[in-house]
Amino acid sequence: MLVYFILYTDPLHAFRYETNHRQALIINIVEYLDQNDKRDGSDMDTDSLTITLRQLGYDVHVEDNLTSQEIIPNVVECAKKYKNCDSFIFA
Repeated sequence: MLVYFILYTDPLHAFRYETNHRQALIINIVEYLDQNDKRDGSDMDTDSLTITLRQLGYDVHVEDNLTSQEIIPNVVECAKKYKNCDSFIFA
């Protein structure tokens, strides 16, 4: 999603700043290693948060059911990929 902002440096000069540098990563854990333990409603929470963040101009990426060993490499990869973003949300 491309978001446009009008920035006013002074009343006589305004310029348009284009950015698609709003990124969000949501890690949605529904199922734990113990298959009998599930987070009911987790998908609905993820969907609601995704909608809200997209309305605010964020590109939202969702990862489901990552293990603890998978979370850190995923976050590190996102940090490298989005190091020039203006705003990053990790939920």
